[in-house]
Amino acid sequence: MFLLIILVTAVLVRIPRLDFPLSYIFAWGDGARDFFIANHILSFREFPLLGPFNLLYDSGIYNTPLYYYILSFFLIPFNNVLTLGVVNIFFQIGTILIIYLIAKKLFDKKTAILSILIFSFNPEILAQSDYIWQPHLSQTFAYLALLFAVLFHLKNRLIFLISSSLALAFSFAMHNSTFPWIPIFFIFFFRHFFKIFFIFSLFLGILYIPVGVYLLQSEIVRVPFSLFIQNINQYFINFFINFEGILKAFNLDIWWLAVVSILSFVYFLKSKDFRNVKISVLLLLILFIAPLFFASFFNKFRLHYLTLSLGVFTIFISKIFTSFHKFRLITGIMIILFLKSTTADFQFLYFKTPFENLKSIDQITMQILGEVRDAPFQIKSYAMDEKIVEYPVLDTVFLIPLEKKLNKKLAVISDNSPYNHVQTGGKEYFVVACHEFSNLSRWKECLNVFQRSYPNYGILKNLYTGSNMAVYLTKHEN
Repeated sequence: MFLLIILVTAVLVRIPRLDFPLSYIFAWGDGARDFFIANHILSFREFPLLGPFNLLYDSGIYNTPLYYYILSFFLIPFNNVLTLGVVNIFFQIGTILIIYLIAKKLFDKKTAILSILIFSFNPEILAQSDYIWQPHLSQTFAYLALLFAVLFHLKNRLIFLISSSLALAFSFAMHNSTFPWIPIFFIFFFRHFFKIFFIFSLFLGILYIPVGVYLLQSEIVRVPFSLFIQNINQYFINFFINFEGILKAFNLDIWWLAVVSILSFVYFLKSKDFRNVKISVLLLLILFIAPLFFASFFNKFRLHYLTLSLGVFTIFISKIFTSFHKFRLITGIMIILFLKSTTADFQFLYFKTPFENLKSIDQITMQILGEVRDAPFQIKSYAMDEKIVEYPVLDTVFLIPLEKKLNKKLAVISDNSPYNHVQTGGKEYFVVACHEFSNLSRWKECLNVFQRSYPNYGILKNLYTGSNMAVYLTKHEN
């Protein structure tokens, strides 16, 4: 009953976050792009061979389009931009339930309940319900692989090993943040190495057939990506940045780190748990650290490459806390304070107004159509962060409602574009959208960047200005 209450509450606090674009500040447009591609697969029979752009794209390491095809499958019953938001929420609930089952199978119900209390209502985890994204869905299948691995360890049935291998390959094909777990699985099941390796490799090879077809057709040669580390010192700096990022994600300061470290030391030294239980706790710690080592090859902090660390961290912490059951009062107080910290003072109780972005974008697109009428136009989107750069992924924020209102295609899917699409409309008008990520409201500077690139276009009028975005209509001057 307590599990059911947690799951229902987890759904209820996520539903108000449904919106389009599926993020409060549009999160670089990834969720909108993903619906846009999935909709084109379903509605216009366009079939991409590559998945979304990622950190490894410029090094010639491409994503399989599996993710896009799965999204299009979910759109079959009801092809609406909010459908994927609902699907995303239920994938999150699935992840919560899987984490509960892993903790319960490895340890006990107390550990399982505390694990999902920490995981379900943490602000960073809740933020995953803002918009559908590769790492969010990949996370579910990675934990499913871990659950099957635990079941195989406990029951020694081959079907669980096969299922774990398939789920792990599926997760990696969804997003390569799963990579650091793969060698751990192989090492842990070294007695069955050839079985798990064969099944994993065969299934992964099938999922990557579209990428192979693309490579056979392509003559493009990629250069090494600049985000990779340049030296070993930078690697360790990145590691500590990532570790600090995980602590911030759970709102844990140095004091909490010290408490957890001391409790962990005491547990491994003094606990009377069986040896197998302690090995399981140690394995969770390894599964937590492995993504940190992998993500440290990049010179920027990317929490979505650490999503696998989040769940195992909550199970590890929960096991450590619940192990001190002899000191119930003290442990209870510590757990309440810990939950207060990891939920950012129970932030999940404060609800976002649903559909506020949907209403704003609908109004803006109606204004756009009222201005351009039947004239040809395109969208130009700029991301305003450390630098102001043209970022076509954000174009899909407007292309989605505009295609629906006009009932025609305004872009086509393109595997040769890192943004996965190319606009096909004419260029009499450009709608310029400046998306603010740095909270400086540099609208004039954004327009200057646009006009340097497109000097033949004059600014006609401002269509919208908000805290996170400004939209302008421009026209080609003969």
